[in-house]
Amino acid sequence: MAIGEKPHLRRLGDAAVVFDPLSWETHVLPPAAAVVAEIAEELSAEGPVSAEVLRRQLREEFQLDCDTPEMRQLLRMMGDIGMLEG
Repeated sequence: MAIGEKPHLRRLGDAAVVFDPLSWETHVLPPAAAVVAEIAEELSAEGPVSAEVLRRQLREEFQLDCDTPEMRQLLRMMGDIGMLEG
């Protein structure tokens, strides 16, 4: 993804909206997913973040179980819309 083409995350109350400037698609994230997306966005300030880096951060800092079907689906979706690398 070229500079300036990473997805844009904006909070809407407890939820969030992610806009993908490459596809022009907009995705609405429920509150729990919005929190995970914000963490990914913070990590990506230094460069693209991988799903594995995000998983490690969620486990170590927030004691979240990243092996649940819901969390795997969320991380896969975040990768599909360009929020995670790899």
